Amino acid sequence: MLVHNLSDVETPKLKQFGLCNMGIAVDGVVLMPGTSVEAADTAEVRAHLEHLCSVGAACIGDPPSEYTTAKGGKPALVFVEPPKAPEAEASSKKKRE
Repeated sequence: MLVHNLSDVETPKLKQFGLCNMGIAVDGVVLMPGTSVEAADTAEVRAHLEHLCSVGAACIGDPPSEYTTAKGGKPALVFVEPPKAPEAEASSKKKRE
């Protein structure tokens, strides 16, 4: 699922919760303000995002028109390299030695 960090557009609700221009953790990635990431669609990830979405700091899917109007478009998509398996990391260290 596509998750957007909308905290770069200041709103009264974001100010109230101290969430203006804040990075948010999404599925093991810190998502900076004004960016988006493709995250696993799990109950755990959705539960974590529930409050952030309810106050307008994040959204799943298309951002609201108020955000896109204020920013002139959708947040930038962040490409995240999946973490390496521990055995792959160990073998690359051996190759360097």
